Amino acid sequence: MSNQSAHSDTIRTAYRIIGLPAGCAVNGQSGGSLVLLDNTSSYTAGQKKTFSVPVAYSCPLDTSLIGSALQLRLDVDHLGDDYPNPDNDDSMPANNTRIKSKFIN
Repeated sequence: MSNQSAHSDTIRTAYRIIGLPAGCAVNGQSGGSLVLLDNTSSYTAGQKKTFSVPVAYSCPLDTSLIGSALQLRLDVDHLGDDYPNPDNDDSMPANNTRIKSKFIN
């Protein structure tokens, strides 16, 4: 995560799981949507921060879950005031969300 502005900014970074199938768990937590990281902090101009978020999945041995999808979603919110909605304070808000789909196999 980096502040690409020429000035200091407050930035919120949230990493979450969406659509976790019933019976499955991530890092020992269950539920349809889980927040794994939620950090709001100040960044100086050009400052970078790295976050490490270990993710361990577990699901029961249930063939009906095979092919079920879930999403890993990373949202970055300039000023930290829009989450969980898209950032609207940025000249390029579309680059503030990354989504990766995973499938149970």
